[in-house]
Amino acid sequence: MEGSRESKSSDLDRHCPRCARVDPAARNDGDGNETFWTAFFLASHPGVALFWSPIVGPLVAVASFVCSVGNVPLAAVLWNSGISFGGVVAFIYVDLIVLPVLNIYRKYCTTGIAWLLTWRQFFAMASAGMIVEFVFKALGWVPAERTAVVTEAHVTMNYTTILNLVFLGLAGVLVWRAGSTDGFVCPP
Repeated sequence: MEGSRESKSSDLDRHCPRCARVDPAARNDGDGNETFWTAFFLASHPGVALFWSPIVGPLVAVASFVCSVGNVPLAAVLWNSGISFGGVVAFIYVDLIVLPVLNIYRKYCTTGIAWLLTWRQFFAMASAGMIVEFVFKALGWVPAERTAVVTEAHVTMNYTTILNLVFLGLAGVLVWRAGSTDGFVCPP
């Protein structure tokens, strides 16, 4: 009975549903086989992964369409799953080329300009990810352990809450003022 309790505890430690913590040992399926993400990011080939992860990291972010609030926790999960440090950096930069933003580029610019902006930004993100990877690796700043923990958000009363309330009040005053002075009417 004790053995089963320990195995349940270690499973919870490896895959915590409340905090998305993934232990490095959990990068395989239990039989020593790599998981999809570990294989996809070529984690077993660190030299190739330095170049591969910053290129495919932004593509994964575009495909998963996470917003700027959700991309950091997902980047932490991918970091635990084997993406390189530069891949994490490139993944986080991808807010500028998610599909709704690309649609805005297409609407307000031409389709050709939208493609030009998209690929230039993609190149800049992938390049920045690689540069950060190499500089941080040279300085010894890349964490050796992959134990990023993403905790579940909870409501607390702190300075952020107070600032949110202050600016919510300010926004309310500005909306009231705009409504009472015909500020919502666009000039012809």
